[in-house]
Amino acid sequence: MTLEEQHVPDGFEAFDSSPFLTVIGPVWVCRRHVPPTFGIRIDERHTNTSGTAHGALLVALADVALGHGIRAVADRNLRLVTAGLTVDFARPARVGDWVEAHADIQHQSRRNVFANCYLVSDGQRVVRASGSTRSWTSETQVVRLSLGVVVIVYGDHHRATIDGSFRRRCSSRRRGRGG
Repeated sequence: MTLEEQHVPDGFEAFDSSPFLTVIGPVWVCRRHVPPTFGIRIDERHTNTSGTAHGALLVALADVALGHGIRAVADRNLRLVTAGLTVDFARPARVGDWVEAHADIQHQSRRNVFANCYLVSDGQRVVRASGSTRSWTSETQVVRLSLGVVVIVYGDHHRATIDGSFRRRCSSRRRGRGG
């Protein structure tokens, strides 16, 4: 779709950074400020059964704004992975709404960056997201052990797995059961 068909505000240009964004988009970016602002026009295919923008679409937009916003502030060549993302939905976005995502970098350490992102439509907050990212180094490896089990290794340190049994072991330790 063209800018005119989407009724995109001045200053925005098409943004295609991944096949995923091509599927959910078009997503637009305005680079007038650092970090950049991202936007999307909500259409029928973006809706849930209630007829409002699906939460997954809004979360994806927040994740894009956070990642690219951090890169714009910290280092354009920084390789990032989302380590955590918390989202609060304040109000629904409806078909035809223009939704903009603005990132606000809170803290940056050597490997971690913490940021907030606000999705706004017609001057009203739609979503507040708080995210943390981790930078990748040449020592970082992602190892897929089997379906549903992923291990991320930073140098010699085992940092994360995505596996139900790992979460249960962590939960047991927190409750003082050991194991």
